[in-house]
Amino acid sequence: ATGHDVRGCVNENLLRIPLLGHWLHLIGLISCNKGTVRKVLSRGDSAGIIVGGIEEVLEGTFDDKDVLFLKERKGFCKLA
Repeated sequence: ATGHDVRGCVNENLLRIPLLGHWLHLIGLISCNKGTVRKVLSRGDSAGIIVGGIEEVLEGTFDDKDVLFLKERKGFCKLA
């Protein structure tokens, strides 16, 4: 019997960058799009998603408060 893999998810634009994308694939990361994550889950494996994105990076942390924008980002919850 084989174990289950846990695949980390990254923004698919990172996977398109020469050399970086190849390296990310080599270490087992996958695109964070619905189709790819669904395929991994259908095999019985797990997908690790870190919620957040460029908006959070650009907003930064002020007054010891972290900001997370989830209003338009509910697809990962529906897929889970």
